[in-house]
Amino acid sequence: MPRLTAWRWWAGNANSVDEDGVFDLAQEGTREAVIRSAALSLRVGEVFYIIEARHWERAREPVDGVDRFARFKNRERLVMGDAACVAAGAR
Repeated sequence: MPRLTAWRWWAGNANSVDEDGVFDLAQEGTREAVIRSAALSLRVGEVFYIIEARHWERAREPVDGVDRFARFKNRERLVMGDAACVAAGAR
């Protein structure tokens, strides 16, 4: 049976996540780092999502062009400029 990768944090803008389930802004090892990375592509007031997820170690073909997570947890909806973003160091 294939093994799973380590947990990583992913970020995606609201449209990509809501419409296609794609977390396309950033991936990092920590929650704070993924928020800071996503902030580079966002304006104050823009909605985005973060999620902690794992993939299978062995590469699989994406379904419908989208690479699905094998497992996920800790999904959050954030607004750029809110307290969680500021606390993570996003500017």
